[in-house]
Amino acid sequence: MEVLLSYNWNVYKLFSNGNRAKAPFAVVEGEDCESESFMSKVKKNLEEKFGAKAALTKYKIMRADLPQEDRADVKKEKNLVLRNQALANKIKALGLDLKNKRTTGALVMSAETNWKWQWCVLRMSSNQFIAALSPEFDTVVWQKMASGVRLLGDSPDGRIPGLEGPRANCHSDGILASDVILVPLEDGDRCEALVEMGKDVIVVDLNPLSRSSKMAKVTVVDELCRFAENLYVLCLDPFEPNNNWDNTKILQTALETIIAGVVDSD
Repeated sequence: MEVLLSYNWNVYKLFSNGNRAKAPFAVVEGEDCESESFMSKVKKNLEEKFGAKAALTKYKIMRADLPQEDRADVKKEKNLVLRNQALANKIKALGLDLKNKRTTGALVMSAETNWKWQWCVLRMSSNQFIAALSPEFDTVVWQKMASGVRLLGDSPDGRIPGLEGPRANCHSDGILASDVILVPLEDGDRCEALVEMGKDVIVVDLNPLSRSSKMAKVTVVDELCRFAENLYVLCLDPFEPNNNWDNTKILQTALETIIAGVVDSD
């Protein structure tokens, strides 16, 4: 069964100065703006509009339902695509028959969800409720769960070898007992000290050439808030771990992507 979570995408011509045309030359419907089938539709529209010059024509793709003043690259929409894929998998798992129905997923609070937040599938044209995809988010239960989590750090009883000052303070039930540690902000000294302790370190850093990025076991080259949003989306749908992770290769790919972006902007 194919589940359709679709959007309309505006395709704009890009001029040599980097600006885009005021109006799109095509509107293409699709679930994933980077899929092969979607791009074949874009290519067909290019050929119909620009003929022999189609191959030389630069263009930009933007979600039609989002503000068009934003000239952000379509890659910024990738987290929305990932979310849709996760919700589509939930729809399949529940066995919902949505064939020939244009639908979308959303976080909803309504009478159908007992006035609690819940991920749901809606009819695209009218936002009509079709089915719930997740449990209701009970804020009282969540508060009880959160209050039961032990927060460490206010009374450190250990130190990280190789560091000086307050940064060396830690908790025996926290960093000292952990196998894997997330370092969300660049801190080369801390990352190096943790690696020396035999810890597997995960780093979030915009700079693939930083000491933290190069020393970590896993480096996420991204902005921290965007990383958190994408992580939340991925957690909606369990995925198989990558047992062949090559951090050096990841850093090289990130660096090449940054360089390509700089060259394209010139």
